[in-house]
Amino acid sequence: MYVAAMAASLMAVSCTNEDTEMLEVNNAHVKDLTIGTTIGWVNGSRSIQKGTYLPDGSTIGVTVTDADGNSYDGFDYKNVKFTATGEEESQEWDGGKILLSSTEGKAAAYYPYSTGVTDISAIPVETDTQTDYMYSGWVEGLSNAEATVNFSMKHALSAVSVTTVMGTYTGTGKVTAISIASDGFGTEATMNVGTGALAGVKNAGSSVSWSGNYTMTGEGNITELMVVPNGLKEKGVAFTLTVDGKEYTASGTMSEEFKQGYIYNFTLTMNATEMSVSTVSVNEWEITDKGNVVVSPVK
Repeated sequence: MYVAAMAASLMAVSCTNEDTEMLEVNNAHVKDLTIGTTIGWVNGSRSIQKGTYLPDGSTIGVTVTDADGNSYDGFDYKNVKFTATGEEESQEWDGGKILLSSTEGKAAAYYPYSTGVTDISAIPVETDTQTDYMYSGWVEGLSNAEATVNFSMKHALSAVSVTTVMGTYTGTGKVTAISIASDGFGTEATMNVGTGALAGVKNAGSSVSWSGNYTMTGEGNITELMVVPNGLKEKGVAFTLTVDGKEYTASGTMSEEFKQGYIYNFTLTMNATEMSVSTVSVNEWEITDKGNVVVSPVK
């Protein structure tokens, strides 16, 4: 017994950190899945993400299957919640235990986590809450030999950025509402986390709106609205602004469709007799400049 105890003690002393993370289950070594995330297509709360990492406290839903998409070693690792702690490179993700064996597997994640998700191929997305929905796509090649998965989260929606600038307009310039509408986007759909594909886009042509209260300046005020792209090309885009209690409208055409992960930037300059609209470039998301229109008051 003494010899056995000494041998066990020596074995414990000689264990590496990696060994201590290994467990013995049904005679097969397994290891906890470790997660890291960055936001792809950009340099990433529920509003538009603009950094490389999700904010502290963010939650994602993770699903792990075997290489063929079936349950992993008989376990249904579906929609497992993970929560971020810390910022940027020091960020860590903690959540439910997912154990990997020598069985090859794959994983996918979406943001933000929802307890109501039962099918990651059809997660509801919408514009009312202006949530920046994201998906990872499938990450393959996971096992106890490769137990770390790094998700590159991608934007599922498109965004329209409207910058309002005070030009030669002599009024106060108080903006209380902005809305945009186009047959090129809708307000609801479902998202496939494994591919990012959107399906069943609803309410094409309906307005996506912002309401609040600010006064335009010469430097400009930025309002960003997320929309659900539907893949239709050469569709008009209409703007309605409420300035000093009066509605101003404009419409223009786009030669290409709204695309996931792209932000479309318009600058609206209020002048004495009209509001001119042009596009500008910014450094967030992947930028495409689209359209030039002229705005006039509603008759």
